[in-house]
Amino acid sequence: MPSSWSSSSRRLMLNKRFSRMAIAGLCTVVFLILVFWGAIHGSYGVSQYYSFSTTSSFRPVSVDPEGKTTQDLCATFPKHLLQTIQPVLKMGHADTKEKLDAQFDSVSACFGKDELLVISDLDESVHDHQAIDVLADLPAIYYHDNPDFVNYMWQKEMRANGTLDVDLEATARIQGWRMDKFKFLPMIERAWKMKPNKDFYFFFETDTYVFWDNAFRFLQTFDPDAPLYMGSPSPGTHDVKQDIKTWFANGGPGFVLSRGAMRALLVRKTTPYGQYVEPPATEKWLPMLRDDCCGDSVTGWALWNVSVPLRGYWPLFNPHPLHSIPFSDKYWCQPVMTLHKSSPKDMVDVWRWEFAQRQLGVSEHR
Repeated sequence: MPSSWSSSSRRLMLNKRFSRMAIAGLCTVVFLILVFWGAIHGSYGVSQYYSFSTTSSFRPVSVDPEGKTTQDLCATFPKHLLQTIQPVLKMGHADTKEKLDAQFDSVSACFGKDELLVISDLDESVHDHQAIDVLADLPAIYYHDNPDFVNYMWQKEMRANGTLDVDLEATARIQGWRMDKFKFLPMIERAWKMKPNKDFYFFFETDTYVFWDNAFRFLQTFDPDAPLYMGSPSPGTHDVKQDIKTWFANGGPGFVLSRGAMRALLVRKTTPYGQYVEPPATEKWLPMLRDDCCGDSVTGWALWNVSVPLRGYWPLFNPHPLHSIPFSDKYWCQPVMTLHKSSPKDMVDVWRWEFAQRQLGVSEHR
C-alpha cells in the first residue's frame, strides 16, 4: 500500500509539474505574440484601445441635410480647427473629372482657397483651388536617366504646345501613375514651407473619403510635438541592420504627420557654421525612388531612418471602399476615419448622410 501510494504521488507531482510547465510555456507564447504584434503596429507597451471623452466641434453637431445646399452644410464646419490641422490633397492632372467633382463636392467641399493645399503634377485651377505642380521645382537630377519622369516632360510639352487634353490619343499615353511616386516627399516639403508649424498635416487623395469629425476628435488626443506618423500599414523595406521588417502608411487611405514628425524628416545636418552638409529629403531619397514602385513606401522608409516609425491606426485608416469593408468586429468596432477607392456617388452620398448622424458625446478610439 505505501508503495502504491508513493507511485501515485509521483505521478500526481509529475502531472502538476507538467501543468506548470505548460502554463509557463503558454504564457511565453502569448507574450511573444503580443511583442510581435506590438512591433508590427508600433504600439508595444501601449494599450490597443483608448477611451477618450471627445466632443464634436461641428455646430450644430447634426443637421438634416434634406433641402440644404453645400453652403448651408458647410456653415456647420469647424473652420477654426484648420488653424492647427492642415489638409493636403494629392491629385494628378490625369484624375478623372468625376473623381475630382466628387472630392470637391464632399470631403474638400468646405475648404476655402487658403485652407486646402492641392498638390499635383501640373499647375492648374481645380474647383476654384490652385493646384500646385510640386514636380516643377525638382532638381535637374530627376530628369536624367529616369524613364518614369519622361511622362512628366511629355505632359509639360503638350501643355506648352496646346495639345494637352485636345489630342486625346496622345494625352492618354501619358502614364500619370508613374509620376505619382515623385510627389510624396516634395508634397511634404511644400506643405511645411507654405503652412509651417501646424499641429498635424493630413494627406489624402482624390478617392479618399475622410470623416472629418472623427479625424478632428482623434487628433486632439495626441501631442503634436511628438514625432507621429499615422496611417493604414503596408509592408515596407526590410531594415537589414536591425533585421526588422518596416511598415509604411498606404497613401490611398490617407496618412497624418505631426509637427514633430515633419521636423524630424525635413531637418538637415549643418556644419558648426550653419552650412548644410546634406541635401533636402527630395534629393536624398531619389536613388531609392528610381527603383521603388511607390512614393508612400519611400516616405515610410525615410521616416523610419529618422526614428519615426509608423503608428498603424488600422482600421481607422481603412483601405477599403464603403461597400467592400469586411463584416467583422475587427472593422466595425472602431470609428472609421477614412475610406479608400471610394466611388464618386458614395463620396457625395456619405458626405450628406454624415451631417445627420454626428453625435456630441463620447467616442471610442482604437
